Amino acid sequence: MANVSNKEVWIPEGVFNFEGLVSIDNDNTVIRGAGNFYTIIQGGVSFMINASNTSFYDFSLMGEAITRRDNIDKAAFEVKKSNASGLLIQNLWIVHYKCGFWLSHMDNIQIVGNKVRYTFADGLNLHAGVVNGFVEQNDFMSTGDDTIGLWSQGTSNLNIVIKHNTIRNPWLANGVGIY
Repeated sequence: MANVSNKEVWIPEGVFNFEGLVSIDNDNTVIRGAGNFYTIIQGGVSFMINASNTSFYDFSLMGEAITRRDNIDKAAFEVKKSNASGLLIQNLWIVHYKCGFWLSHMDNIQIVGNKVRYTFADGLNLHAGVVNGFVEQNDFMSTGDDTIGLWSQGTSNLNIVIKHNTIRNPWLANGVGIY
């Protein structure tokens, strides 16, 4: 348990085959790779975040989605714990997922400097109850729904900053959609 001893989970240089679900259940968890060209996780792993103060840095996630299957495929990152606080995702490459980020009911989200490619749904969706969200300097290409979606669906999103992102070739919905 890296977070018990105040250490990071380090993923070294290499290509790792891993599919399924990784549940992040402990607060103060940090997962860091050797860089998005050097640490590559392929197979469609999905991170389910059930904790506060969680950070991810410097690796690539290569999924296997080839079409949109909402009941089967997951997002690369999802928040499941209601009212968690503190999520930083920086310098990741996410390719061939249903959705890059599907984040709900969380305070203090920072999505910075990532590249998201070839999703069959949203590149990033701040869905219901996100407060203090910061989305900056990400590069999105070929998303199959909204590239960046703010969808309050019953619980308002508040204090969201979206700036200096690049959006190319969304092929179904909008570059930025606010609902």
